[in-house]
Amino acid sequence: MKKMFKKSIAMLIAVLMVISAMPFTAITAFAADSTEKAYVKQHINAFDGYTGISKYTYNGKDLSNGYSSYYSNVLYDDGVFTDSDYVTQNDVKGKIFINNNVVLMYDGVNETILPVVLSIGSNDKYRCADFVDYRADSNWTFKEEWQGKSTNDWSAWPTASDATIRITYDSNSNLFLDKNTYYMRNKLYYNGTGDTTKYYDDYSKNNNQLKINMSHHSNYWSDNKIVRYTDITDRDANIYVLNYKPIKQAITTMKAVYNSIQATGEENYCPDSLEAFYQAAYQIMAFNPNDYVYQSGVEGKVKEAAGKISDLVTYSVPKATTDPTRHTLIDIPGKDATCGETGLTVGKKCSRCGTVTVAQTEIPATGNHTYGKAEYVNETQHKYVCSVCGNVKTEDHNFVDGKCTECDYVRLDLSTYNAAITEADAIIANSDGKYTADSVNAYKAAVDTAKAKTYSSQKEIDAIISEIQSAQTLLQKARVTITFVVEKEDGSGTITETSIPADWGQTVPLDTKSNYVSKWTIDVNGVTSKMDSNDTAIDHVATENATIKAYVTDEQPDTKYSKVTFLGKNSAVVGVYYVESGKTVATTDLMKKAPEVPFYDASGWDRDTIVADGSDFTVKATYTAKAVNENKCNVHFNGTDKQYAYDSYVYLFNADKSKKYAMYADAEGNELITYLGGVDFSVPRRDDIYIKEVNANEMKATIGFSGSYQQGLKSSFNVKFWLPEDATLIETGVDLVAKFPNGTVKSAHDRATKFSERNEYTYSAEFSDSKKTIEFKPYLTYEKNGKTTTVYGTSQTVEY
Repeated sequence: MKKMFKKSIAMLIAVLMVISAMPFTAITAFAADSTEKAYVKQHINAFDGYTGISKYTYNGKDLSNGYSSYYSNVLYDDGVFTDSDYVTQNDVKGKIFINNNVVLMYDGVNETILPVVLSIGSNDKYRCADFVDYRADSNWTFKEEWQGKSTNDWSAWPTASDATIRITYDSNSNLFLDKNTYYMRNKLYYNGTGDTTKYYDDYSKNNNQLKINMSHHSNYWSDNKIVRYTDITDRDANIYVLNYKPIKQAITTMKAVYNSIQATGEENYCPDSLEAFYQAAYQIMAFNPNDYVYQSGVEGKVKEAAGKISDLVTYSVPKATTDPTRHTLIDIPGKDATCGETGLTVGKKCSRCGTVTVAQTEIPATGNHTYGKAEYVNETQHKYVCSVCGNVKTEDHNFVDGKCTECDYVRLDLSTYNAAITEADAIIANSDGKYTADSVNAYKAAVDTAKAKTYSSQKEIDAIISEIQSAQTLLQKARVTITFVVEKEDGSGTITETSIPADWGQTVPLDTKSNYVSKWTIDVNGVTSKMDSNDTAIDHVATENATIKAYVTDEQPDTKYSKVTFLGKNSAVVGVYYVESGKTVATTDLMKKAPEVPFYDASGWDRDTIVADGSDFTVKATYTAKAVNENKCNVHFNGTDKQYAYDSYVYLFNADKSKKYAMYADAEGNELITYLGGVDFSVPRRDDIYIKEVNANEMKATIGFSGSYQQGLKSSFNVKFWLPEDATLIETGVDLVAKFPNGTVKSAHDRATKFSERNEYTYSAEFSDSKKTIEFKPYLTYEKNGKTTTVYGTSQTVEY
């Protein structure tokens, strides 16, 4: 069988020689090809592994003829030995002959035998050797008799005709040494460790020497004394024993696994697992310790063969002795045929490897469509859906008095409605300090109630607008107290002290009714500062409790001042300053810029300079509306495209409330921003969003950036997230990773503390002007069914 095997894998050996530098693990990664699999199937049941060759050469003499019983499981011998001097004790001499380099194999079944020749003799005619003991290394044993005869050729292997002397292993035998030399042969049986660490035993000269010792005594009659000498023989040799036993043991199990596969049927196994078995089996069957060219370097080739055994035990044996993974079959869902589409029968496939074991077959379509009531598609079309197969056909609206007679679509104008909501949200966002807390809460509740109402006609929309605008009557301005004190300039006493209640933002006139004011001071929360004015009367805008003092005298002032009042949007007073007469100042030196107003840019002041002459001046801010494309977002829904201002409220009046919707950043619906809790939302800061219907069963917690904008070194991101009803929010925010040109990487974890009822918030961060790249990634941590989970949205990167 060995010759047949060599012929069948000749090409494989050539390939393996090319890739011999590769580790064994890399070879086992290849799937067994058809040739290897066919070889295993043809030979595995007859395969019982390998044994050593039936040949041994003793010092150039081939022992195959007549002496083959003296050795077994020999892989290699060099056929020579280096002669050494006899060991002599009191004229009794002896030595052992073993070939210099021998490689044997241990398989745990067959005997492993090394042939040995002993030479013993005397330099004195009257010597008698008594064989008392024969000792070898603990892993070796002499089990049989020593046989031989006196001869003059010490290097010759004793022949069968020489076998007239037999010295048993376990009894004393005397030889009368009459200056003859006796040569005897024996078998040295290996009963070693079967090493499973390096998979070979090493009895080399430079390692654990193999020693064979034979005790003797030499008797002669002198003064009635017996003189004993021991250990007359001591031979070193390079002996190696490969441990093939783990491979031999695995073959039996491997055969059982193969037969189980055949009984079960290969079609019932996952292909990758089945191929792994055949490849592993092939590797085991392909390994023959006899194929190694030991004479090219015995020690190196022994280690190479042992390394191969180690690899087989580690990688191939587990796969070849374990039943491959069998298919776990699940149904491939079928599909009912409809009037317009064919259906499919239920199939079967493996959940582990995906192999289809039962293919699906086509079911013919059923027939004509059955259309239901028309459904709204967009502002120009409606659709009909077949209740049987879902086929869709679209048609133009048929309007009568502004209402489609087919789908009940009504043309509605929401521009004023959205503007009213934007205004209400701005009032609430900027209400701190301006109005009483109770009135703001009442106003917000009234606005929220109005916003939650549904509508199907323009009349209903107008009613909601009126309700939102009328809610402003609930706002009550906060009250502050201005304490006005007039004192004498020389510090001699207070002339008057008046407490003046005022609404927030109210202009309070303060008149000292004197000829001259040396200075004005204002005290807020214990901090006193001087006012830049010497007028005898001023106007103060009340925004918080304050104490204002004027220090007066009846003397006429030498210096006069011009009062400069700055007005913002809608003529709101935003600052009052005083300039000494005769001086000219730029308006931007008094007040650098006007307050920011949503959707407007403050372009400057209507007066560039002030030439003070003692009279009063008024300076007004100039505003220009921002470009429409910068402030609006295109909302795409059901085929309609409509622009809305950023952060404005949108209600999808043609949406089906029984369905679920999601917001996407692309028309294909691949980049999810968030799921909607209902059919309304606030417009994100981005150019386009796409609202699409989703399957409620596929919805899961999600978070994403809905828009972003950058101003200088400040970046802002709008964030939206969605949680299922049975989930509890634990934390949300943004993770940051900063990468600097020098390779430094820094990270931060910023938690959001405020967000809207619709689960929206804005994250803003301002950085230094050092060059870097910042990666922003939104995160959401929630708890559901006792389990805490964190999900992340798509990151965005900003270069600074």
